[in-house]
Amino acid sequence: MKSLMSEFHQRFVRPWEGHSHRSQSKLGLCGNVRLRPAFPNSGSVSTSMKKRLAFWWIVANTLAWTIGIVFVLPGLWAWIVCGAIVGTAQWLVLHRSLRLSPAWIAATCLAWTAGIWAGRLHADGLFAIPDPYWVFITGGTLSGFTQSCFLWRRVSRPALWVPSMIAGSILGWVVGAQIGALFGGDLTAGILTAGAVMGVVIGAASTPQLLTMLRHPEPRQEAV
Repeated sequence: MKSLMSEFHQRFVRPWEGHSHRSQSKLGLCGNVRLRPAFPNSGSVSTSMKKRLAFWWIVANTLAWTIGIVFVLPGLWAWIVCGAIVGTAQWLVLHRSLRLSPAWIAATCLAWTAGIWAGRLHADGLFAIPDPYWVFITGGTLSGFTQSCFLWRRVSRPALWVPSMIAGSILGWVVGAQIGALFGGDLTAGILTAGAVMGVVIGAASTPQLLTMLRHPEPRQEAV
């Protein structure tokens, strides 16, 4: 997993980082390599800053899934819009702190689009797993993997982001579907509520791992 993530980072993420802000603070020099903190002043990140980041991360996921779930109704291709909305909302929260490439949006979009397509390909269930569960297992796995590649060399233990997203995605679908079903015949209210609940659960489930990764950032290497 570690070598696969490293190769993905070098091939697809690293090229987007050529125009990074050179004016950021430096940790030091080692030969011809500069070390920069992944999270500015990460050693002294205040509790209030962590709370704000956690709050906006959950809010971003909640709004993104509430809005995005509306666009998935027309069909498979509509999930591209949903994935783009989710990816954009997440990127807006994290890009300043972690200097994330906009490619995060495209990667998240493709991951969730592939998830819904995988669910449709196994309409009868794979290994007795119902179709929607397979959607969120696949989407959560792919989005967690691709996003962890963008977190590579920025935070500690980025591979743990994958199980965090898988668990959050599956739990979000289960809880969201159950609560949305309480609205009975009011389909619109049920869908919007399910989307909002999914966003809250996905955001809340991944927040502890997000804060843990930022608490122990790894310096990022750049050639001078």
